[in-house]
Amino acid sequence: MRVFIACLGTETNTFSPIPTGHATFAETMLHRGDATRHPPTLFSGPLHVWRRRAEEL
Repeated sequence: MRVFIACLGTETNTFSPIPTGHATFAETMLHRGDATRHPPTLFSGPLHVWRRRAEEL
């Protein structure tokens, strides 16, 4: 059985002086097919749970 899981997390603050562009996002949080091979983060934590539960089936 194949299971597709995905997660999108965003934190937006228009008053923040720190610019966040696509390059920064890609360097720090973008994973293509291997998110659960990296340590869990605030946003990828659910993926680790979902993968573990899918593997238990």
